[in-house]
Amino acid sequence: MLIALWLLLGLLLGTAFLVFAQTKQRGERRFLAVSLAVVALVYVGFATAGGASAVWLGLELLSAVFYGALAWAGLRSSLWWLAVGWMAHPAWDVVLHYFGNGSEFTPAWFAIGCVSFDLLVAAYLAVQAWERPNTAFNPAAQKPRAS
Repeated sequence: MLIALWLLLGLLLGTAFLVFAQTKQRGERRFLAVSLAVVALVYVGFATAGGASAVWLGLELLSAVFYGALAWAGLRSSLWWLAVGWMAHPAWDVVLHYFGNGSEFTPAWFAIGCVSFDLLVAAYLAVQAWERPNTAFNPAAQKPRAS
């Protein structure tokens, strides 16, 4: 029952997050990219606050670099990279922070809530990338060129 509530919380927060992101108009893509990197850094904070070992902290930092690279690629290249980053993040949430050793310092509600949150954001990005592959989140690219 608790897991269902945490998943529902993730969906509600994810919906609010996407509504807020859409208010950014020209900066929506940047906002979603930066947010992916920040979400990865949250686990660095949990590890630090929870007194995780240096090895585990290094693993969390490596993860932040990985998700940061996907965010950068999604910002500078294809929107699909950003969708993949958000889509992959739930595996990190569940495998390492709910079932794995990261559960020692990560609140269970956060790890599970992030699954529905992250997948909702990933689905939104995938739809945007699919519907407008060359112009997604790029208003300048949608304007016709003057001849």
